[in-house]
Amino acid sequence: MEMKIKTPAKVNLFLEIGARREDGYHDLRSVMQTVSLFDRLTVRCNKSVRTKILVRSNSFFLPTGEKNIAFQAASLFHDRFLSGHYEISVFLEKHIPVCAGLGGGSADAAGVLYALNRMFPGKAKQEELYPLAAALGSDVPFCLKKGTALANGRGEKLSPLPPLPSCRIVIAIENERVSTAAAYAAFDALPHGEEETALAETRYRALLRGLETGDPAAVAKNLYNSFEASVFPSAPRAKRIKEELLEAGALGALLSGSGAAVFGICSAEDAHRIADKLKKPGRRVFVCAPEEEI
Repeated sequence: MEMKIKTPAKVNLFLEIGARREDGYHDLRSVMQTVSLFDRLTVRCNKSVRTKILVRSNSFFLPTGEKNIAFQAASLFHDRFLSGHYEISVFLEKHIPVCAGLGGGSADAAGVLYALNRMFPGKAKQEELYPLAAALGSDVPFCLKKGTALANGRGEKLSPLPPLPSCRIVIAIENERVSTAAAYAAFDALPHGEEETALAETRYRALLRGLETGDPAAVAKNLYNSFEASVFPSAPRAKRIKEELLEAGALGALLSGSGAAVFGICSAEDAHRIADKLKKPGRRVFVCAPEEEI
């Protein structure tokens, strides 16, 4: 059996990091959006004399063994829902930048769960995949759900939201990498006060109103990410990209996740002009749509 699928990247329109929990994770409140920047997966699964999982990729930056999250997704699905031995192979054609805050690895893991579930109808209900997704990573449940959603807890508690109003999303990243663990450590080292909490709450409520009323400018003006204060000092190119997006006419711009990718919400008419202004050697620029429009 073989299935080819596309797995979309995500951006965080809003990301508020809360207190560290006893399990070591932080409570999150995030408005997440899938966009039309895709990895392409080829998943094959056949009966075998022994269980074997193989992951290959066109990216030199990714591990292909047990440390690869797509490998882990295949292993979890096999152990939970399949009886007998199977050989599962996954080829990852990467287009989503790696270590960029765009959820590429999480999207691939979600894609493997989705593909295997389609290959074995009746083995698992869709809702049974979400505990596996949560065990793989905080963003994987959303990448399985896709669209526009509010994520709470450590990211596994999802609530649907109205779709992002029609717009274009310009994403840019330079040769800068941010470790998510380091971003959290830097965030924890900063002082956090009531003013920051109040600003986040104001932005959150205004952003939700923008989604509810279909106003992309209202969404764009109220983007928020707690990570910016801790990430930008060590990722100056990301900070500069945000400045350039706003200078070029983006309605709003924000670091995505823990970075180092930055995105701007733009009108469809201005998006390619803005993207052209951002292009320079060593920088990758993408013009995307909210995935609902695809």
